[in-house]
Amino acid sequence: MNFDKSNLVFETEHFIFRPLTLNDAEDLFEIYSDPDVIRLDYSEPVTTKEQMAAIITAANSNPSVLTWSGEHKSIKKVIGTCGFKNWNRQSRNAELGGNLAREFWNQGYAAEALAALINYGFVGMNLNKVYASTNSRNTAALRLLNKFGFTQEGHFREHQFLDGKFADVFFFSLFKKDYNNAN
Repeated sequence: MNFDKSNLVFETEHFIFRPLTLNDAEDLFEIYSDPDVIRLDYSEPVTTKEQMAAIITAANSNPSVLTWSGEHKSIKKVIGTCGFKNWNRQSRNAELGGNLAREFWNQGYAAEALAALINYGFVGMNLNKVYASTNSRNTAALRLLNKFGFTQEGHFREHQFLDGKFADVFFFSLFKKDYNNAN
């Protein structure tokens, strides 16, 4: 099944979410080159704008990935990304995630984006399950997942090498039926 990624735009109070474009490379480079942003992620910092452009191109050409740029409406700048990877159309599940520029942390933007992303997954993509993984030390992500009713399904011990040692990773899920019952 082919899925047209070019016309996937939606809005929230503060954001316009739209597909990644190469025009976003500069804003995204600022985000993904910041070691604090990706510190608890599975990624290495992006070191060049060309590398960022290659990441955008690869994401847009992968049929199991849907990623949006989160453009803040008032400043007209991309301050984060969110989306799905490992989209399994037959089993109707996908892994969600995202990153936000450090200067916008602790302002409610991640919760706003996650609410929109969950809704898009269940309504727009007709998913039965959305899931996420996070480092056990990522207290902000853990709070956010719990706030939205995700259930911890797994605990992968020493799953991520970080800061010179192995760290645990937790896996969470949310089912459409539970989402529908809560909304």
